[in-house]
Amino acid sequence: MIFDQLQDIGRYRGLHPHLDQAIEYLLTHDMARFALGRYAINEDKVFFFVQDNQLNKEPDDQFEYHERFADIHFLIEGQELMHYGQQVKEVTKDYEKESDIGFVRCNLATPLHLTNENVAIFLPNEPHQPNLYDQAGDRVKKCVVKVLID
Repeated sequence: MIFDQLQDIGRYRGLHPHLDQAIEYLLTHDMARFALGRYAINEDKVFFFVQDNQLNKEPDDQFEYHERFADIHFLIEGQELMHYGQQVKEVTKDYEKESDIGFVRCNLATPLHLTNENVAIFLPNEPHQPNLYDQAGDRVKKCVVKVLID
């Protein structure tokens, strides 16, 4: 997991070619100008969603994870709480290869307070819990970049 200032995302070049493509795109495009929807950077290997999300105010102990794709989360508007899960204790929903998602419960949850100045990158098999209420509004406009790590 990487949590850093969005302006410093370039320092993570060289970790994977597809991640490099995503970083270059993010550094050269104003994501706030995109309408809600899905956009391709490199076909189905690197793509992103611009979303308007209702934040979850209810406690939840399930973390999502992906086996093939890394997630890059950053906000265009609003503020969001995310949790990074550690020490998986049980699987709550088996991994689905087609949708590249499974759900687990973890013994530890590290809070991450995401604003439009931060970026959170979750690599494959790193449990995370996005879209949590962070005392600053019920909705966020965000970008989630999916990066194939093969």
